[in-house]
Amino acid sequence: MNTTSKAGIKYSSILLVFFLFLLFPAYFFIYPGSGPAASGDIALHLARQYGFVFGKDIDSLYGPLGILRSRLPIAVSLTFYLLFDAYFLVTAFMVIRNILREHFHYGVIVFIFLAISINMTAALNDWFFFFLLFYVFSFLRTPEKSGYLLQGSILAVIGLYFRLDTGLFGALLFLAVVTYSLIRKKLTLGGFCRWILFFLVAVLVAGWILHVNLPGYIGTGIHLLSDYGEARFQAGPEKGKLLFHLAMEMMVCLFYWIGCLVILAVTRRDGKKADEIFVCLAVMAAAFIYFKSCFVRADDGQVFRFFAIMSLLIAFFYLNGPEDVWRRVPILGCWIVLGLSTLAVNLDKSQSKPPVLRLIDLSFIPGRFRAIGTYFSGIWRYRS
Repeated sequence: MNTTSKAGIKYSSILLVFFLFLLFPAYFFIYPGSGPAASGDIALHLARQYGFVFGKDIDSLYGPLGILRSRLPIAVSLTFYLLFDAYFLVTAFMVIRNILREHFHYGVIVFIFLAISINMTAALNDWFFFFLLFYVFSFLRTPEKSGYLLQGSILAVIGLYFRLDTGLFGALLFLAVVTYSLIRKKLTLGGFCRWILFFLVAVLVAGWILHVNLPGYIGTGIHLLSDYGEARFQAGPEKGKLLFHLAMEMMVCLFYWIGCLVILAVTRRDGKKADEIFVCLAVMAAAFIYFKSCFVRADDGQVFRFFAIMSLLIAFFYLNGPEDVWRRVPILGCWIVLGLSTLAVNLDKSQSKPPVLRLIDLSFIPGRFRAIGTYFSGIWRYRS
């Protein structure tokens, strides 16, 4: 092994530890607050305590695993929280390690750092959704690595019973990837049947363990999703209009890049572009799902969730773009979207200090140390 490769491994390991430091959970549990949202969180925990069946006894956009977002010390064992936190960190470790191994250069490193900085406090289901996309897209590039599809199936099942909007999309995306892989001969017919059967059995078994009436859970969830926006929509102030226009500019960037890929695929008759188009369409659909979920009320902090997650979704354009001279086009678009996301997130007045200022004065570092200390002290104090 030469000196350069040894140095690359050393720096890659340091960056990997640093990124995990940024992603470490900020707390182990929290006490319930006040208001309708807090009541909904408490209801999820009480449903677990009394064995309620989701889709029959309780209707919610969050499934039985929604307790991993609320993190209340009600009817959940310490081990349950620890296992999912460990799974999150191990999965984050593997994803970031794979990215650094395949794309170890300054542009990607800075892009990952900024995207993670914006999403340090993102909900666990959003990170699981990002990991799901990473694994199924990685399988399309390297179909011989079936472990990617296995991880994707696990994350799709977790997402389905975590939050219905992104979870149902994730489950359908997994099925779409398997079907697309069969069409593109990345999977044999036997392999296709085995993966479909495995996934459906995993969904049914997980639903039985978690007390979910699957038809009722999906049916009532879709009904809630269709009426939720209209019920809660409220025209926002000027800042809300600005955020809406920023979101639309991002969507235009995505549409533009997909159009470029389609034109290239047709003019060059390049079948390999089909994978890139599939990835771009999936990312576009995911962005639309988050837009519909977050842009309900402009005075609600959820709108900033859209911009934060967009900084992660756009990374797939960066990592899965073409390798030729056309690569500069999507990279430029990715940096534009990341810049718009950063601008939007810094407009959130609920934060004590804008993320950009925390990066400039490095105050995020002691903040992360305090958060990790809070997490471990929470383990010591936890009582379910």
